[in-house]
Amino acid sequence: MAHQFAMSDNIQLAAAANPFNLEVETIIRAGAPIEFAGTELTTVSHDAIPPSRFELPAAAESRDDIIRRIDATATDQWVTAFRSPSGQVW
Repeated sequence: MAHQFAMSDNIQLAAAANPFNLEVETIIRAGAPIEFAGTELTTVSHDAIPPSRFELPAAAESRDDIIRRIDATATDQWVTAFRSPSGQVW
């Protein structure tokens, strides 16, 4: 949670000095919050997470498959997946 919050601060430079953000950082440094944004920490488990929890529901798409899928539904020749107007693939 601390890492996520720090990344958010890096993206929103003006928000880093926000008094709310500074207070949240102080709380996070003190330990795991028990309640945050309506979510409450009720239990902590050190049990191993079964590998099945990390299985994808389907095979992962390749980059080329994603480009083809987006390009197939693009409605404007300038709207293409990962391509500049000159055709360069990023």
